Amino acid sequence: MTAAAFLAQSDAAQLRVLVGLRGVGVAVASVILHFGHPGRYPIYDVRVRTALRRMGDPRQRFPPTAAGWAAYAAVLRGIGPRHHVSLRTLDKALWRLRRLAERRARAKPAERACATLALLREMRKRTDAFIHSGRVGR
Repeated sequence: MTAAAFLAQSDAAQLRVLVGLRGVGVAVASVILHFGHPGRYPIYDVRVRTALRRMGDPRQRFPPTAAGWAAYAAVLRGIGPRHHVSLRTLDKALWRLRRLAERRARAKPAERACATLALLREMRKRTDAFIHSGRVGR
């Protein structure tokens, strides 16, 4: 069945084949596709979807359907190359960004300010390291 999924013509059709298996939903099917071809298929994750909505069009919901997942995958595939990162790196960064936002929302104002400053420092450190690594523009 997995082989049939990878032979299907479109992303939505590939996901539909896997969702047809008993006990397999959109999230699990996306994980199967991801581990078959990590550079092509993102993992369908609620935190990443929420981060994407907050960054872009809040009306874009990416419903848990084959078409919703295909749209979600297309958006992530468009963002990754613009920022010179792999699909998996983008996926993990968006997941972490949303998780940090959830933690900050539960924190007290003073803790939130400290967490935000720490996040900004870390982002600057990583950006500087990336720029100095020589990988920019590749």
